[in-house]
Amino acid sequence: MVLRRRHRTTKRIVGYAWADERPLLRAIPERVLAKYTANLSVLPLPVVSNEQRQLGEVVQIRLLTDYEETAR
Repeated sequence: MVLRRRHRTTKRIVGYAWADERPLLRAIPERVLAKYTANLSVLPLPVVSNEQRQLGEVVQIRLLTDYEETAR
């Protein structure tokens, strides 16, 4: 499934532009990652009881790999 939205500036189909650019991406160097992740703290997820949820509210937790599979 290709994202078919047309970019307003370039007028290219976003999914095709992403497919063209993806092979050109490189990994972020460890020294750069360390600079920005050194002081990050992990916050616990809030606990929400069933009584606090509103009718019809559904939350799905997905891995990033799920989205990459659908982008191909």
